[in-house]
Amino acid sequence: QELQLAFRPIEAHLYQANLMVHVRGGKDLKLPIRAEAKVPQVGLRTDDDAEAIKFDDSFVGSCSFKLLHLVNSGQIPAILTVDLSECPDFVLADEDKHLITTTATGLEEDISGPGGISISKPVNDDDSETSDLGSDAEGSEDGSEPRQRNLAGQQDKGLRYRIAVPGNKTISFHLGFRPTVVDAYSFRLNISLAGSDISEKSLQRVIMAKSLKPRLVMSQTVVDFQSKVVMREGTSKVPNRILLKLSNEDDQELEWQLAVDPTSTYREIFRIEPSMGKLQPGHSTQVQVAFTPLGVKPYEMHVPVYLGRNQSTKYTELTLRGIGSHPNILFDRPEVVLPVTPLDVPSKLVFYMYNDGYEALDVKYKVPFADSSKIPLTVTFPEGSRLSQTSNTLPVEISFCSSKPFSFTANLDFFDEENTKFSIPVTGCTDNCIFTNLSYTFAKRVKGYELAAEGPNKAIMLIDKEEEILGQPSLNGIEALEKSSDTPRSHSQYKGSMWSSFSTSEDNPSSAHERMLRKVYSKKHSERLRVWLNMNVLQDPIDDLVLGMSAQCGRSLIELIEVMFGRAPPGRVNPDRLSAVKKEAVAQILHQYEEIISFVKGYGGLLAGIRPEYLLRYEDYCRIDPPGTAAGGGRQTS
Repeated sequence: QELQLAFRPIEAHLYQANLMVHVRGGKDLKLPIRAEAKVPQVGLRTDDDAEAIKFDDSFVGSCSFKLLHLVNSGQIPAILTVDLSECPDFVLADEDKHLITTTATGLEEDISGPGGISISKPVNDDDSETSDLGSDAEGSEDGSEPRQRNLAGQQDKGLRYRIAVPGNKTISFHLGFRPTVVDAYSFRLNISLAGSDISEKSLQRVIMAKSLKPRLVMSQTVVDFQSKVVMREGTSKVPNRILLKLSNEDDQELEWQLAVDPTSTYREIFRIEPSMGKLQPGHSTQVQVAFTPLGVKPYEMHVPVYLGRNQSTKYTELTLRGIGSHPNILFDRPEVVLPVTPLDVPSKLVFYMYNDGYEALDVKYKVPFADSSKIPLTVTFPEGSRLSQTSNTLPVEISFCSSKPFSFTANLDFFDEENTKFSIPVTGCTDNCIFTNLSYTFAKRVKGYELAAEGPNKAIMLIDKEEEILGQPSLNGIEALEKSSDTPRSHSQYKGSMWSSFSTSEDNPSSAHERMLRKVYSKKHSERLRVWLNMNVLQDPIDDLVLGMSAQCGRSLIELIEVMFGRAPPGRVNPDRLSAVKKEAVAQILHQYEEIISFVKGYGGLLAGIRPEYLLRYEDYCRIDPPGTAAGGGRQTS
C-alpha cells in the first residue's frame, strides 16, 4: 500500500509530527515526519535603487515605463502576486514593453523553468481580451478612440499578476503608466507571496506619478498590425493600413510632426501619410499608417512626436509593430468531428476554409489513410475549389460511410501550388451499437424510444415507443422496415425502461437526449461507479472519480485497464522519474496517454473522439501547445 503525503505550510516554521499506523492484530507503526517551510528571499530593485518609483509627468493618452527587477537570492523558488486592481492606469509589460496577456492556469506555476509573468485574475469581465499599451488588438480603421471606460462610464478595474521567480534567478519587467484622466498618483505597490498576505519590506515601493492635460491626443500610441502576409514576387504589394486620429485639445493652433528617422531600416516597411501638419483648436485629422512586410519576421519602429518647431524635446512616442508571415489557408474550426452514425448511413459535415494572402489558388487535397488502407472519406467543394481575393471563403463538405465498424482520427491535407500543406484533424466513428448511436437516434427520432426484444435470447433493439412497428429490423439495426401486417408485434414482456420518460417535440429533438444523459450520467451513478472501482479494481481507493483518474499520472486509469484487458498498457510513466521541468513532465504524461489510447484501440475500442490531452489535469492541459489552431494546424512544406 502506498501513501501520499502533501505538505501545505501556512507560515515559515519547522513542522514535526508522527504518522501512526494501526495494524489489526499487530504492533502499531510510527513514522516520524519532519518538514520545514521557509520564506523565499526575493527583493525588488530598480535601476537607480531608489525607495520610491517616480514617473515623469505624462500627458493623458501617453505611455511611460519604469524597468523593475525581482531578484531571488535564495534557492527556494517563489510565486509573487502583484495587485494593480485598484490602479487601472498602471500595467505590467515585459522587457520589450509588450503588455502581459498570458493568463495563469492556477496556483501552481512552472517555477522550475525560466519563470515568467502572467495575469492572475481579470477583475473586470468586460476586459476579456487585452491589447498592447494604448491600442486595440487590431487597430482602428476609422481612427476612433480606444475604450478606456466601461459602458457605465466608470473607470475599468486593473489586473492582478502572478510572477514566478526560480531560485537564484532574476525576472525583469516594466511597470507601465498610461493615464486616462488628469490626476496625481501616490500609492504603495502591493507585491506579496502568492497564497498569503506576506509582503516583505524588500518588495515594498511607493509609486508616484502625475498626469497632465494633453495638448495633442492620439487614438493609439501603439499601432499593432499583428500578423500580415508577405506578398510573393510578381504579385501586387498592397500595404496594410490603419487610421490614426489626432485631436487638438489645446486652445491654440498646434503644429505637429511624426518624425520618422531617415536612417531607419524600417522606413520603407512602415509609412506615415501625412507625417506633419497643423491643427486648429478643437479640430481633428486622420493619419494613415501603412505596413508592408518584406520578410517573415517581426517588425517594430518607434516614431517620436514633436509639437512646434522645437525638436529637442519630444511630446510623446508612437510605436509601430507588425509581423510578416507566409500566405495561409485557414479553417473555421480547429478540428472536424463527424456525427456518429450506424453502418451504411452516411455522416456528413460542412466546414469552411479561408484565404489568407493568396491572390488566386486552386486548392488540392489528399484523403488520409488508416492502417495502410484509405479511409472511406469523400471530400467535395460545393462552390468550386478556387480561392481568390474576391472569393476568399470556400465551403468543404466531408462525407463518411462504412459497412464495417470503423473509428478514425486522421489529418485531411490541403495543398497550394507549391505543395505547402495545411492540415485539419478529422474524426469519424460508425457501428451498430445502440449506445454509440444515441445522438444519432435522438436526432432522427423525436417521439421517444424504448428498448425491446422479440423474445428470450434475442437481441435488444431500439423501438419507437409510440409506433407499432412490424417486420424485421433494417440493416442498421435501428430502423424497422416500413412494411406492416394486420397483427401488431407484442414486445412488452422484454421492454427496457431506460427511455420510457424521454419524449420530446419535433421542434427540439436534442432536448430528450440531453435530459436522458443528465439522468443516466448523474452524480449518483458516478458515485456508484467510484465505490465499485474502489471495492473491485483499484489498489488505492479514490475519493473523486474524475480527479482520482488523473492523479498520480493516471495510475487508477492504468489499474482499470489492467483488469479489463489482462495486461498493463505500454508506455507507463513512473511519477518518481518525471522531469523537474513542468512542461517536459506534461509531455511525458501526454505520451503515456497516447500509448494507452492506442492500446485500447488495438482491442477494438472506438476512441477516435478521445484525445490524449483530454486525460490531463487542467493545470497540465494549459501547459501544452494547443492541439489545433484555426490556421490549419501549422504550415508544412512537402
